Order: sequence, then structure tokens, then C-alpha cells
Amino acid sequence: MIRTVTAIFILTFLSTAATAQKDPYKFAQTYFGLQADGLIGSDTPNLGSARFLIGGTHFWQKADFYISIPLVTRSLEGDNSDYKEGVITGFRYIPFGFSRKMPRPFIGAQWLTPEIRLSDGPRLEKSRFGIEGGFNLAFGSLYTVEVSGHYLFDNDLYYPTSRESIRMITAPSYGISVAFKKYLDSTAGLSSPESKAYVQKHFETFEEEGRLSTWNFAIGLSANVAVSDLDFLKEYSFMPNRPPLSLYPDIALGYYFHELDAAIRVSWRPMKLSDEAYGLSYEVRQHRLAIEGFKFLFDYHGFLPFLGLSVGNDFVNAELIDGELAKEEGQYTALSYGITFGWDIRPTRIQNMILRTNLRYTLQSNKNVGAIGASGNNLEINFIQFVIYPSRWK
Repeated sequence: MIRTVTAIFILTFLSTAATAQKDPYKFAQTYFGLQADGLIGSDTPNLGSARFLIGGTHFWQKADFYISIPLVTRSLEGDNSDYKEGVITGFRYIPFGFSRKMPRPFIGAQWLTPEIRLSDGPRLEKSRFGIEGGFNLAFGSLYTVEVSGHYLFDNDLYYPTSRESIRMITAPSYGISVAFKKYLDSTAGLSSPESKAYVQKHFETFEEEGRLSTWNFAIGLSANVAVSDLDFLKEYSFMPNRPPLSLYPDIALGYYFHELDAAIRVSWRPMKLSDEAYGLSYEVRQHRLAIEGFKFLFDYHGFLPFLGLSVGNDFVNAELIDGELAKEEGQYTALSYGITFGWDIRPTRIQNMILRTNLRYTLQSNKNVGAIGASGNNLEINFIQFVIYPSRWK
């Protein structure tokens, strides 16, 4: 079912993008927004939540990539269970774009890692996929209000209700939301002949002054998704072997090579992984410092996917506490390496700031210190990163 829906989304989107307008200066817009959600529970109570939205429309307002970050989640029934949908990563297909005259439909797919905690049990996460649909209406300079509903698949999970017992819980499958968004587009005005001449003039100036190849600074927010178990948790059957999703800053200093259309950067990603249940708690504090090199593959009207490699070092400090009985600590460094890929939104070669999406599959060498060996494989998702070229601001 999920594969069929995904295939339909991709084929329909590609057919529309192939016939869309080709002005690269209107290719993408960034947006920020607020969202209110209502979830209809089963074994968990009905919930209401407030969320912060950040994302961008691509392919001339036909595709919408976004993340939705929870700010506040409240039970509507006073139940002591704690269920949160967590960070939602989504894609929407908007076949008719935006309109100020009448609502326009959209359909989409979501990936999220909701977490549930009962009493003093663990934070249990489970990746879930869903579909959504709704309508948007544009107004003002460029704002939209949206009403949508979603359905999530695979809603059964097994939760440890003590160190010895497990219970099956049915999580919410249905939800409704209302969102308000503000769109920003710093390049839409570059389509006129005068603006194109302006761009060409500055391109020639930058070329003469050597500012096409230049340093850059990047900052964004990433999410870490563990794709392998933590070895030191395997003896505790009531504790999930993988830590819950965590958010952390993604900061980089890089250099762009104009002639090669490639880049190299040093990135720093500090993250904290933790959980606790029934007297057992752990915390893994990890600083990942890496050198990454990547090459842009092609330029489709300002949309530039890239692919590269990463190698670096992880500095890890971990702690495990089992009530009053035991406390173990470990500090170590380990080699990390992997693949980095993603895309830039770059309408021109003279941009002083661009938007970048980074996705990384990272492996850490299997080096353990005593019982605390936090090595593992990770999928890192950085949906929106701002890349700034200081030498071009002048």
C-alpha cells in the first residue's frame, strides 16, 4: 500500500514538473508557519498540539518539503499516558499551485517517529508512515492558510509496562490540522531583463575579483535517526535498543570551487541521546566533527543535487545508571565515515545566501569502552540549512 501510494506521487509529480514553467528565479520559496493539530486516540487519549513549521516549495509551487516540530502537546482527556507524534517530515504534491480566489487541493506523504511513555516507562519510538490531504488558500503578499487531515499506518506497538511485562498499545491513526504560513522569496524579482543584466554584471565582477570560488558558513537543524542498536542496552529487555530521535544544530565552514562546481566543508554536529525507564537511565553526549567533500551532479533550473563522502571523528561521553545499584561511565573517540547527499536551491551563481538540504548515512567504528559502547549507524536529516557566502554580501 505504502509503495503504491509513493509510486503514484512520484509519477504524477514528475509528469507535472516536466511541463511546469522554467523560470529558475521562481523555482523555490522558503516558508515559516504555525500549525494546530488534533489527534484521535485509541488506547491513548485524544491529543491537541501546537507546532512550528519550516519548509519550502519547489518546482514552481508544485512540491512542498517540510518539517513540523512540536512545541506543546496536551492530552484532551487528562490521561496520564504521554503520546507525541514527534518531528514530522513531509512531502506534498500541489497539482494546481496556490490561488487567492479559491482553495487548491494537495496530497502528501509523511514520515514521523512518534513516541509514547506510560507512567515511568521508557520513551518508546516507532517509525510510521502516513498519507495526508487537504486544501490551501493564499492571501496577502504571500501567505497561506491550510486545512488538512492525515492517516497513519502501522499503529500497533508493544510497550513494556514493567521490567518483566509487555502490553500491546494502539496509537492514534487519524488527525486533523490547521496551519498558517508565511512565504519568502528573495529571487522572484530577478526575472526581468534588467535584473538578468544585473546578475550578469555581478557575475562578471565576481569572476574578475575571484569571488565565485569562496568561503561559506552554514547553519541549520538536524535530526538523528538511529538505524542500529546500542550494544550496552541489549541486556535490558524492557529498554528500547535504539535511542529516541534527537534534534541538534548542524554547523559547517566550507569552501565552494566554482570551476568544479564542488565543495568541501568541516561540519560540527553535537547531539545527545538519552532515555530512562523503571530506575534505569542513560545519556550519550556525542560531538561529531567531520570533513565532507561533495560534487553537484546537475543544475535543473536552480535545483542542484549533490553526492559526496564524509570522514571524521566522534567524541563520546556516555553514562548508564541502574537505580542505586550501578553506575558506569565511558569516554572515547571513534572514527566515523559515510555518505552525504542532498540538494541546493541556487537560482544564480552570485547568491550571497542559499538553501541546502543535507542527508547523511554515517557509520561509527566499533570501539567500546567497558560496558558503555555507544557506536552505531545513523541517518542524519537536515532539511533546511542556510548557507551564507560573506564575500558576496558587498
